[in-house]
Amino acid sequence: MKEKLDKEKISHVVYGIKCGAANCSETYVGETQQALGMRMRQHKRPSTIEAQNSAVFNHLRSSGHTFSLGDVKVLDKEENWLRRGIKEAVWERVEGPSLNKKGGLRFVLSHTWDRVLQDVPGQLSRDTCVVQADPAET
Repeated sequence: MKEKLDKEKISHVVYGIKCGAANCSETYVGETQQALGMRMRQHKRPSTIEAQNSAVFNHLRSSGHTFSLGDVKVLDKEENWLRRGIKEAVWERVEGPSLNKKGGLRFVLSHTWDRVLQDVPGQLSRDTCVVQADPAET
């Protein structure tokens, strides 16, 4: 049995955010090498002018909505930077997040994959992901 890792501390992930407001269906898919908790704090309170251009931050600021770590789903875990970028592109295609800026991914996924990906169930509408600790991280 693997020990379940605290979601805030998990790193090297592709994640999805669903706005925490009950009447809002806005979603976002991203990836990070950092601890997930730190990345979520950056979405809420960016520390640089460039980061204030974040779609998540702009949505929170303009709508007055917020989200918690409970509104964040870990969609995939990947240590390798290139493969994590590919997985982010796959999940962006599967989820169709409303807040993602089109063309903002570092990997462009061919539309050849669309038929295969149409059968992959989305994860942002329900909590079905279980994240387990990587033995190398414990």
